[in-house]
Amino acid sequence: MIARTEDSFITRRWISEKLRRSERWVQQHWNKTTEECYTQFGSGRPEILTQDSKDIITSANGISGSSCRKVTREISEKTGQRVCHVTVYRERYRQGLKPFHVIAKPLKTNTQIEDRKWLAKFVAD
Repeated sequence: MIARTEDSFITRRWISEKLRRSERWVQQHWNKTTEECYTQFGSGRPEILTQDSKDIITSANGISGSSCRKVTREISEKTGQRVCHVTVYRERYRQGLKPFHVIAKPLKTNTQIEDRKWLAKFVAD
């Protein structure tokens, strides 16, 4: 396609250079409106896990030895869906689940803080 303006020719190559897009992109979007050409950001990747797979991941939480790879095998056996272990890890992270062996560290109590202050003062004297 070539369009003529006063003294110059506008070609796909010229438009692709101005828009910093490929010529193929220009060809695909040639007859579209401006709103149709904008990229939709924030929608994210499409969901690959079914609700059954998510339920299996949730039920495997808190069980000793249920690694992401083992959960992946369990999903493929029960649902027949092939899923990567990284996908299982990301779903666990998204749900806020943690591995079985993670134990939250307790915060310092007031008595521990007072004992440390006393020890520091005792050593300073």
